[in-house]
Amino acid sequence: MDETLNITPQPQVPVNPVPTVQFTPPKSFPLKWLLIIVLIASILFAPIPYYVSGDKVVCLGIGICPKYGWNLGPSLWQRISGGFLSRQSVEQPSIPQPSSSPTPVDQTANWKTYINQKYGFDFKYPDVFVQDTVNTPKSDVIPLTTASFHNQEANVLTVNVYQLNKYKLIDNSGGFVFVYDSTGKKWIHDKTKEASQFVPQRLEATLEAYLYKSGDVKCSSESLLIPNTDSNYLIEVINAKCMDDNGNPLAGYYNLTTNQILSTFKFIDDEEEFSNKFKENRASARDIERKADLSMLLNTIYQYSQDNQGTIPSKISGKVQFIRTDEANICSDLIPKYFAAMPQDPSLGSDSDKRFKNCSENYDTGYTIVKDQFTGKITLKAPFAEQGVISVTK
Repeated sequence: MDETLNITPQPQVPVNPVPTVQFTPPKSFPLKWLLIIVLIASILFAPIPYYVSGDKVVCLGIGICPKYGWNLGPSLWQRISGGFLSRQSVEQPSIPQPSSSPTPVDQTANWKTYINQKYGFDFKYPDVFVQDTVNTPKSDVIPLTTASFHNQEANVLTVNVYQLNKYKLIDNSGGFVFVYDSTGKKWIHDKTKEASQFVPQRLEATLEAYLYKSGDVKCSSESLLIPNTDSNYLIEVINAKCMDDNGNPLAGYYNLTTNQILSTFKFIDDEEEFSNKFKENRASARDIERKADLSMLLNTIYQYSQDNQGTIPSKISGKVQFIRTDEANICSDLIPKYFAAMPQDPSLGSDSDKRFKNCSENYDTGYTIVKDQFTGKITLKAPFAEQGVISVTK
């Protein structure tokens, strides 16, 4: 049996049409606006050129200084935003930096002073040098005045003053003889009257001075020559330094240089200044003598105690007394066994009566003595010292 399939048709759904999208191309950007943006950016961010003159430099806050002439500086934007607010003007030349080198020490500050009263000059020399007997001058002309100082066997310093027109510098080792030409202000050979490389050489100094070097392997010698043409005399300072046979410095060797001597040398034109310096020098010499007297007395008293089982002269007590006839009279305890005469302070007597050899006579040394009751130490003092307290204790 045939079956019939009935299909009921479905109603058709209407389909909406897809809308058509039309593409519209963008309008072109105006060229004038692009140029305006570039111009604004250039004004804001481009470096601004500026000119630096020769008398002033403008430095950036970061420490960079341009050169003279045209340079490129910060932009307007940097200036507005504060990037260039820190700037300073530095005048030329630049501020000098403080020196890191130490202040030089004046090695001559505590040296002794040699004063020539008659010819009006002075200079300093090391305090380890001692004045001694006069050495024989090199020249065949007798000096007008002379003085000599030594430092053990290593150093000898000699000062001579000659009549200028008669002075001859004789170098026996080189066979040279030189004289000073006052007209030309130079040194020449005695025979040829000509200058050469061997003559004394002019030194760079505020006064006219010359240096001549001589000597041998063991002892070198430097002669400082200072002519005074106005007064027709010449000052000769001979600085000799000696070594041993092996070329080693002798005991106490002092490397004294001619420049050190010259740096302290001067003529004394002011009579008042000269008088003050002379007095100061004499006072220093007297104080040196006082200290030597005290040391001699103390050592002698110590030797006395060694010879007498530790006892000291009975007149020495815990009371400060002068060593003299009516106080601490120790003359007979020390003379003549330990030394020939009692010393005396330089201000109390002349050279002829400064030493007391006879204990039966009244005497006064001018020095005081006292014994410490707790330590047993003995102290001697020079109350008439002129440049500070002088005392010794043992």
